[in-house]
Amino acid sequence: MSAYGNLRRIKEALEYLAGFAQSQLTTLQEGVEPGFEQLVDAYVKTHRTVADEFEALSRDVLVSGDSLLEETRLATERRMKQLFSGKVPDQYLRARRYGGVHPVLLEYLARHVGEPVPASKLRVLTGDQVHTERRVRALRDYGFSISWKHVSGEAQYVLSSTSGDLDVAARFQLRKNLQDDRSLSSEEKARFLKP
Repeated sequence: MSAYGNLRRIKEALEYLAGFAQSQLTTLQEGVEPGFEQLVDAYVKTHRTVADEFEALSRDVLVSGDSLLEETRLATERRMKQLFSGKVPDQYLRARRYGGVHPVLLEYLARHVGEPVPASKLRVLTGDQVHTERRVRALRDYGFSISWKHVSGEAQYVLSSTSGDLDVAARFQLRKNLQDDRSLSSEEKARFLKP
């Protein structure tokens, strides 16, 4: 999908809503109550289209080739092997892939490293997904230092460095892999997790 196509569809959606609002203004000027439910429906339709197109546009603009997240995932696997090879079965030395909006969020934060980024901007990148902030916090699983604070009633996130702490990431990924394997006893999991 091209940025041109995304922007064209955003423009068309906004023109649709503007046209609908104009028709409701005309109706109101004629002394007739506007069609409130139709106005709500037009807004919802426009909002969904604009959100979807911004998500697609964000992916096209921010993620090209290997993302920072994928590079960090591969580096985490290498670090896992350095730290745990021979101590833990190889099947647990894999780092999970975070797809979807995770790479987009990390790339955007990386463009603003050290700067507060409002959650509202991050939600634009994800098509206004309700769990956007949780996905930002999940990037810590790869050792990224991401802090947050409330400013003027809104959460803001700050990525302190584009380099994740690979030791933190390797230990987290190993712990998660072991916890998710229900065939292991608690004792086996504890033994594998010993320093």
